[in-house]
Amino acid sequence: MSTPSLIETLASPVLGFFGVVTGAAGVWHANRTKSRQDTALAGRDDDREDRTATDARWQAMLDSQRKDFETLLEPMRTQLDGLTTKVTLLEAALDKVSGYYRAALDYIRQLRHWGADPSAGPMPEIPAKLAEQV
Repeated sequence: MSTPSLIETLASPVLGFFGVVTGAAGVWHANRTKSRQDTALAGRDDDREDRTATDARWQAMLDSQRKDFETLLEPMRTQLDGLTTKVTLLEAALDKVSGYYRAALDYIRQLRHWGADPSAGPMPEIPAKLAEQV
């Protein structure tokens, strides 16, 4: 048997130490990589949750605005319907008054023509449309 040399005596512990260091570095690297992935996934989950919460808040705000607009618009629609009815009635009344006005103007023209030439015959009769009003 020979006595181990200095290299043989030191090689085993040095190689063991390097093995432990390499193993520790591998474990550290694996944990660090996993930690980065977990952080990235957590960040994506947080972003997704934030977007979902933001979407829900926007939807609630839009629903609230729609309700507010409907609350404001309903009386305006009712008022507009009433005004539309009034305008229709006023247009009908204006048409009736315009008919009387045209009939009165025609009768006045007939009277002027008759007044300018008394030999034209008897005085023109009042139109039936105006006779109701006079």
